[in-house]
Amino acid sequence: MSYRHDGKKAHQWHRWLHTHRDEIIRCGIPDCVLVDELYWIRFLEEAGYDYATGWSTRLLTPDQAQALRAFLTREYGNSYLSLLYLLDQTSNQDEGD
Repeated sequence: MSYRHDGKKAHQWHRWLHTHRDEIIRCGIPDCVLVDELYWIRFLEEAGYDYATGWSTRLLTPDQAQALRAFLTREYGNSYLSLLYLLDQTSNQDEGD
Protein backbone atom coordinates (compact mmCIF):
# COMPACT_ATOMS: atom_id res chain seq x y z
CA MET A 1 0.00 0.00 0.00
CA SER A 2 2.75 2.50 0.81
CA TYR A 3 4.20 2.01 -2.68
CA ARG A 4 0.94 3.22 -4.21
CA HIS A 5 0.84 6.14 -1.80
CA ASP A 6 4.40 7.13 -2.73
CA GLY A 7 3.55 6.84 -6.42
CA LYS A 8 0.49 9.00 -5.94
CA LYS A 9 2.52 11.61 -4.05
CA ALA A 10 5.18 11.65 -6.78
CA HIS A 11 2.48 12.06 -9.40
CA GLN A 12 0.99 14.97 -7.46
CA TRP A 13 4.42 16.65 -7.29
CA HIS A 14 4.98 16.23 -11.03
CA ARG A 15 1.54 17.62 -11.78
CA TRP A 16 2.11 20.60 -9.43
CA LEU A 17 5.53 21.22 -10.93
CA HIS A 18 4.21 21.02 -14.49
CA THR A 19 1.66 23.70 -13.59
CA HIS A 20 4.09 26.04 -11.76
CA ARG A 21 7.61 25.44 -13.14
CA ASP A 22 7.57 28.29 -15.68
CA GLU A 23 6.37 30.80 -13.09
CA ILE A 24 9.02 29.68 -10.59
CA ILE A 25 11.76 29.92 -13.22
CA ARG A 26 10.55 33.42 -14.22
CA CYS A 27 10.98 34.37 -10.56
CA GLY A 28 14.68 33.58 -10.98
CA ILE A 29 14.81 30.24 -9.18
CA PRO A 30 17.30 27.81 -10.77
CA ASP A 31 15.87 24.60 -12.18
CA CYS A 32 18.20 22.50 -9.99
CA VAL A 33 16.11 23.40 -6.93
CA LEU A 34 13.09 21.74 -8.53
CA VAL A 35 14.64 18.31 -8.99
CA ASP A 36 12.16 16.78 -6.54
CA GLU A 37 9.64 17.81 -3.91
CA LEU A 38 11.93 17.13 -0.96
CA TYR A 39 14.68 19.31 -2.47
CA TRP A 40 12.20 22.12 -3.12
CA ILE A 41 10.77 21.99 0.41
CA ARG A 42 14.25 21.90 1.92
CA PHE A 43 15.14 24.97 -0.16
CA LEU A 44 12.07 26.78 1.18
CA GLU A 45 12.78 25.72 4.76
CA GLU A 46 16.39 26.91 4.47
CA ALA A 47 15.11 30.41 3.66
CA GLY A 48 15.91 30.14 -0.03
CA TYR A 49 19.47 28.85 0.28
CA ASP A 50 20.72 25.83 -1.66
CA TYR A 51 23.65 24.27 0.18
CA ALA A 52 24.62 22.08 -2.77
CA THR A 53 25.23 25.01 -5.13
CA GLY A 54 25.52 27.97 -2.78
CA TRP A 55 22.71 29.71 -4.63
CA SER A 56 20.53 32.04 -2.58
CA THR A 57 17.42 34.12 -3.14
CA ARG A 58 19.57 37.12 -2.20
CA LEU A 59 20.78 36.92 -5.82
CA LEU A 60 17.31 37.81 -7.12
CA THR A 61 16.43 41.22 -8.43
CA PRO A 62 13.85 43.16 -6.40
CA ASP A 63 11.20 42.39 -9.05
CA GLN A 64 12.01 38.67 -8.99
CA ALA A 65 11.92 38.63 -5.19
CA GLN A 66 8.54 40.33 -5.18
CA ALA A 67 7.17 37.87 -7.75
CA LEU A 68 8.50 34.89 -5.81
CA ARG A 69 7.04 36.21 -2.58
CA ALA A 70 3.63 36.58 -4.22
CA PHE A 71 3.86 33.04 -5.62
CA LEU A 72 4.92 31.50 -2.28
CA THR A 73 2.24 33.36 -0.36
CA ARG A 74 -0.41 32.21 -2.83
CA GLU A 75 0.78 28.59 -2.71
CA TYR A 76 1.82 28.20 0.94
CA GLY A 77 0.43 31.15 2.88
CA ASN A 78 2.86 32.22 5.60
CA SER A 79 4.47 28.78 5.99
CA TYR A 80 8.03 29.96 5.25
CA LEU A 81 8.31 33.18 7.21
CA SER A 82 12.13 33.37 7.17
CA LEU A 83 12.16 33.17 3.40
CA LEU A 84 9.31 35.66 3.05
CA TYR A 85 11.21 38.09 5.29
CA LEU A 86 14.36 37.79 3.16
CA LEU A 87 12.34 38.28 0.00
CA ASP A 88 10.82 41.43 1.52
CA GLN A 89 14.33 42.72 2.23
CA THR A 90 15.40 42.03 -1.34
CA SER A 91 12.21 43.54 -2.78
CA ASN A 92 12.79 46.74 -0.82
CA GLN A 93 16.49 47.14 -1.69
CA ASP A 94 15.94 50.05 -4.05
CA GLU A 95 13.72 51.93 -1.61
CA GLY A 96 16.64 52.70 0.71
CA ASP A 97 18.76 54.20 -2.08
